[in-house]
Amino acid sequence: MVRYEDFHLHVGYYNDGLDLEGIFFKEKNKPKWYLYFDADGYDIQLKKEYKKEEPFGYLVRIYDIEEIDETQGNELFKNFLIEESIIK
Repeated sequence: MVRYEDFHLHVGYYNDGLDLEGIFFKEKNKPKWYLYFDADGYDIQLKKEYKKEEPFGYLVRIYDIEEIDETQGNELFKNFLIEESIIK
């Protein structure tokens, strides 16, 4: 089981009439960030299969980066949404 640091980062996409949010968690003592998206909460069917981890939603991406800020997090989240054809 992955252990996370005490801090996390909320990210979102708020264009084209959409209000979609995800959350990043930093793995404890490692340069890894985990992106979760609660597709069920938005009634969205994902193209790929992902592991669901309550209460966060689906673990959709793992990034090997030391630090992340809101701008970078929002861009990574947007890229995920594009890859899943949720947005264009």
